[in-house]
Amino acid sequence: MLPFSFLTPRPASRAQLEPDADIPATLQGRFVLGAPANNPQKELSEEHPYPLVFIHGTTDNSFRWQKATTYFAARDYSVWAFNYGKPEVGRPAIPGVFAVNDIDESAVEIAETIDYILDVTGASKVNLVGHSQGGLHIKKYIAEHGGHEKVHRAVGIAATYHGTTMTGMSSILQNLVDRNPEFADLVAGKAAVQQLNRSELIRKLNELPDTHPNVTYTNIYTSKDLTATPNSTSQLESVDGADVAEAEVGEVCGLLLPPGHASLPENDHVIGLVEWGLTRDQGDCTPVHVGCNGGQRWKLGYRFFYDN
Repeated sequence: MLPFSFLTPRPASRAQLEPDADIPATLQGRFVLGAPANNPQKELSEEHPYPLVFIHGTTDNSFRWQKATTYFAARDYSVWAFNYGKPEVGRPAIPGVFAVNDIDESAVEIAETIDYILDVTGASKVNLVGHSQGGLHIKKYIAEHGGHEKVHRAVGIAATYHGTTMTGMSSILQNLVDRNPEFADLVAGKAAVQQLNRSELIRKLNELPDTHPNVTYTNIYTSKDLTATPNSTSQLESVDGADVAEAEVGEVCGLLLPPGHASLPENDHVIGLVEWGLTRDQGDCTPVHVGCNGGQRWKLGYRFFYDN
């Protein structure tokens, strides 16, 4: 969940894909990343046989993943990032703001988009990376939309798997929502309201299994998160022996100033931990400092310490 992230400057870029009835609407429009992302002609490699699909959070769009997709494309991944959850017709809309519509409806959009990616790439499965609401959708996709047969690895970044307390404010906010749900949806957006930890959607989501043994999971979060709270909401329980690794970025990477919620997808340390999650050995659930690299050895005036 990314309040006011639409205020973040975005590159002026046109989508790589022109409007086409055969292409999902999620992959069309001027707020969809272009090259090197979303390229159906990119051949899958033997080393990376699964498309790497990035799912953004609330009020955000696919440009949030520009840094990460560029990083992984340079390492020969087929990278994809799309938009979902456009405001309903008749609702106020701000250009570039997505993932605000009903979460169940967005889940259908996401499942259809993943099917499209599988079809055009010829892959048998995908790897998923989701931030905030995007991480919640990974759980929904695997548990409700047959994703356990289509996902190889899943990486959640400050995912709202179990909703959020909004740093202890959720009870007050939920009471306001219950009194006037239409007004709350109008002001905050339906998806934001649905992610409160006492919402009906989260209650139903908590009844689903957190994980599936067919999928390898890595969860990344930050102690400085004020949006997806507490950190336990971004963690998953291993069900039936599922491989699950947890990584608090500040602790693992030895950061004096861990990043906050909104900046996580573009943080070098986090990108490095995503790569670790995509490549770690099965059963290796202990994050290592080398995973904090993210392609750069200098950041914030001090050096990353890891083995060469």
